[in-house]
Amino acid sequence: LWQLGPGLMAVQAIAMVALGWYAANSFQRYTHERTLAELQRVLPLLANRYLQPVRDGLAESELDRMVKTDGQRSAIRITLIRPDGTAMADSDSDPRSMENHRFRPEVDAALRGAFESDLRRSATTHEPTTYLAQALMHNDQPMAVIRAALPLRAASNVPTDVMRAVGAAFTD
Repeated sequence: LWQLGPGLMAVQAIAMVALGWYAANSFQRYTHERTLAELQRVLPLLANRYLQPVRDGLAESELDRMVKTDGQRSAIRITLIRPDGTAMADSDSDPRSMENHRFRPEVDAALRGAFESDLRRSATTHEPTTYLAQALMHNDQPMAVIRAALPLRAASNVPTDVMRAVGAAFTD
């Protein structure tokens, strides 16, 4: 019977690793879905807020001030992007130092009149982030794209607490 001990321990270890992998993937999917739902809720409000200032040709420095203020208040990253992909304003970074965004999936979709979210590591913040964008239209032409983004950590407190509780249950 004692000879079965190492084999049973190995099976338990493999089961724990598989369970951990499944839980981590499930929690990442859960946090992505939560951040996407939040972005879908706020993006129309942001588009409505910025449509008129962009249409009126408000100076980019003033747009940048607005998005920085709104981003700080909401904890959502906000970026205004020209149709050619260059950043006009960004709540977390200097837009002049940012890469071209024209072919980012969410920006490309917005310029085609569609909605597409993307989950990727931010080139600016280096965090896994969910993105969603919408074109700001005037006379059926995009004047700009407004993009909202939330890092996955913004929605991950509940799963982290659950994982701690599950982990504590296994150590008791």
